[in-house]
Amino acid sequence: MTENGRREQTIADRDRRTRRQLLTGGAAAAGVVAAATLARPAPAAAANGDALTLGALNQATSNTAINDSGGDTTFSALATSSGTALEGDAVDGTGVSGTSETGIGVSGVSASTAASAAAVYGEITRTSPGPFSAAVRGKNDGTGTNGIGVYGSQAGAGWGVYGTSETGNGVYGTATSGVGVAGNSTTGVHGTGTTGVHGFATSRPGVGVLAENDSGGQALKVKGIAAFSRSGVATVAAGRSAVSHRLPLTSASFVLATIQGNIKDLYVRGVTITAGAHGSFTIHLSKAVAAKTKVAWLVVN
Repeated sequence: MTENGRREQTIADRDRRTRRQLLTGGAAAAGVVAAATLARPAPAAAANGDALTLGALNQATSNTAINDSGGDTTFSALATSSGTALEGDAVDGTGVSGTSETGIGVSGVSASTAASAAAVYGEITRTSPGPFSAAVRGKNDGTGTNGIGVYGSQAGAGWGVYGTSETGNGVYGTATSGVGVAGNSTTGVHGTGTTGVHGFATSRPGVGVLAENDSGGQALKVKGIAAFSRSGVATVAAGRSAVSHRLPLTSASFVLATIQGNIKDLYVRGVTITAGAHGSFTIHLSKAVAAKTKVAWLVVN
């Protein structure tokens, strides 16, 4: 028993020495590797002709291209946290460019249910951007009637296109010879705000707002107060039977006038019009008035 015990003790001591030697040798070898690593410069990131180095800045002076003919995704980047999966930066050129012969040049998809989530987001960070600069811009080179510059759709009761501005135009449309903004729906165009819908014609002849109904229904319906810039109230002085007002008129213009009061045997006998840029009209009453009398007028055309 004693001999067997000594033999087992001897084997155990030898095993312990062997493990210590291995650990000591391994530590020494690691020290040699570390010293060698410190002694020589770290390898540079990939350059022209080299493979990409993950986790490092890769420098190159020419294009890096991947050509995939397999019909699947050529390049995929995944961010498993809140980071950015793919970023493109350019000093003077284009940060990210996408082109396609028959498909979609650039596609953005988001499954977020958070407020203000965006599948595609564009931002100009300068507080004084240049004229006609755009955070998101769409251009269609078609020369016919087909094609849309920017298209927005919504599957429910939301908005297809929404625009907002602090002091400018929420949505602005311009066309050389067509329609600046067109709406087609149960309600073609709906606007809310201090001025719900503003139509402005920049040429003459031109129409600021055109209302049409080809089916025999109402072309224009006003609910609330209606105000017209070419309307007003003129005052006929006592002892006079006519009053004039200067206003640009054409040969197609006509004036509606009515006395604001109930005076026996007094009525509007007629209106004479002088057309032109410095035109005028005169409202004639049936007789001279004994006191100042107001006459309301409205110019059409």
